[in-house]
Amino acid sequence: MSTFKNIVKQSFFDVIENRISLYVERHYHEMEFRSRKINTVHEAHVQEQELHRIVAYDSIDNTLSFDAIVIADIDIYYVSSHKDLEDTVQKWFRVSCEVDVADGFSNFRMLGIDDFYEASDNKHWYGLDDNLIPIISTADMERHAEEILSHVYPEALRKPMRVDVEKFAERLGLQIVRKHLSRNGTIFGQMIFHPTRVDYYDLDKKAFDSYEAKGGTIFADDEIFFLRNLGSWNNTIIHECVHWLKHRKHIELKRAAGADVSRISCQVTEMPKESKNRKRTDLEWMEWHANALAPRILMPQKMFVQKTEELIAFYKQSNKTDKLIDVLPAVIYELSEFFEVSILSARIRLMDVGYSETIGVLEYIDGQYVPTHSTKVAVKDTKQRYTVPMLDGLMQYVSNKEFAAVIDSGDFVYVDGHYVINAPKYVAKNRYGILEMTEYALANIDECCLSFERSTRANPAYSIQQYTECILYQSATSKTITEHKYKQTDDDKKVRERAAAIRAELDDVRETAKIAAELPGTFGKSLTMLMKWRKITIEKLGEMALVEPRMISRMRADENRDWDIKKVSAICIALQLPPSLSLPLIEKAGLKFKPGEEQFIYQHILTTRYNSTIHECNEFVAEAGLPYLSSKE
Repeated sequence: MSTFKNIVKQSFFDVIENRISLYVERHYHEMEFRSRKINTVHEAHVQEQELHRIVAYDSIDNTLSFDAIVIADIDIYYVSSHKDLEDTVQKWFRVSCEVDVADGFSNFRMLGIDDFYEASDNKHWYGLDDNLIPIISTADMERHAEEILSHVYPEALRKPMRVDVEKFAERLGLQIVRKHLSRNGTIFGQMIFHPTRVDYYDLDKKAFDSYEAKGGTIFADDEIFFLRNLGSWNNTIIHECVHWLKHRKHIELKRAAGADVSRISCQVTEMPKESKNRKRTDLEWMEWHANALAPRILMPQKMFVQKTEELIAFYKQSNKTDKLIDVLPAVIYELSEFFEVSILSARIRLMDVGYSETIGVLEYIDGQYVPTHSTKVAVKDTKQRYTVPMLDGLMQYVSNKEFAAVIDSGDFVYVDGHYVINAPKYVAKNRYGILEMTEYALANIDECCLSFERSTRANPAYSIQQYTECILYQSATSKTITEHKYKQTDDDKKVRERAAAIRAELDDVRETAKIAAELPGTFGKSLTMLMKWRKITIEKLGEMALVEPRMISRMRADENRDWDIKKVSAICIALQLPPSLSLPLIEKAGLKFKPGEEQFIYQHILTTRYNSTIHECNEFVAEAGLPYLSSKE
């Protein structure tokens, strides 16, 4: 694609050259020339000029300001009655210019010439790259959001308030059109920069139709409000407004270079991050800008913090507590309603502004909210998570030998979305017999749980050319995969050491070690001994394992040793045998877990879920797409 430098060179450089030549002829006596021959210049003329680079600056209006950095070869002369001297020197100029950006680049004008140029002067927090895309760092996002609000919606910077997105768009002269933009709801919005025909899906006709759209039109899927929430609608409108404010200049550049482009279309997906082998495309950078700036515009930092502190003080007083973690769920709900954003957006914004405790509040995995939890120290790495979805944990156990070794130690159980030290200090059964994390564990999650690194990557099942980074709106049709990977950290090493030390002192661990050493040589006698230890009858064990009592009787008698490893595992679960007992029992049955994903998953259950009921374990394996361990149905 042609760069803006090429546009300037083709369309405006003649004018710039003439102005520099005239400037030198008029001001040579005031200029500094670095010459070894001539100290005093009596005459100067420009010979050659080269457009070295363009330094363009961002703005939210139709004006594009830029500096043309020009290198000129200048002949300078010294004239006297004794001798004449001549030299050619090189001089750098900064020519400050403006051009209107509405329908192409027009009304070019020069504002001034500086004959003392330093490259360091180009550093600017609202610069544009060669393709006229804003160069915005994460650290500057707040400042960019505040600048946009100061021009469009300044009242939102004076006191906490909801930003009326329809009014915001109206102040920019934009029109909002509500249409279903795709058959399956994967496109949330489009920003139309120039008149064009837009295809949309007519739900009544169940067919695509077209709409003649003017420049300055926001197309937004009118199902967003109903399928998700008002927060998604508000974010989508501001997202498209950011495209209008920040990316019009890039669109005009592409059109000036001959491209037939009139819109930016935003899809429901995340994009892969930069790596050494892959750089973000222009479209991906623009989507990153829009997604990062939209929540900062809807929840401007200073006003958001002010409202947050007000709500924290209110709920601490109302609940008679001084613990921040106790009131954060209510604060997040209130912030979501007040600023009319999604709960997840409010939660992420709290983390953005420094409330790292929010990382353990209102986490939603495997179809349910995870109990609120917190760490003793602030989590500095935003990728670090102590909560891991069930399937991600399973896949780590299957594919990560290091993680499998930690789990096979028997020191950790999977409870409430966490791999937590298996000790009464951290886990206990509630009145329904279900294992839960203790209040202490939830308040000290980093002391007792393994951590994982959260990352996203493209889903290879889709061939997407253009990705966006809509992390606040992940859906079932998301074209990315979110993964949690276990990587041994220094903190995890301390957790593992703590787990080993604590469990070595537990009475039940010592007892099971003694029983493991005393197990008889046969499967039947070992099963009988373990049932006696657990004080459970054949009938009760059959009920709890979902295995026919007759089969248990045959197992005890070592008859017809063709036992299925899943049913033997179900009996181990019903007896709630720790790995130190269940794995030897399975071996005595002449069975062993074979290499393969399915067998690894069953072994993982025996290692981390043996305190659960057979029904919970069956739900667990069903989520992984595997057959039940056992069933009487």
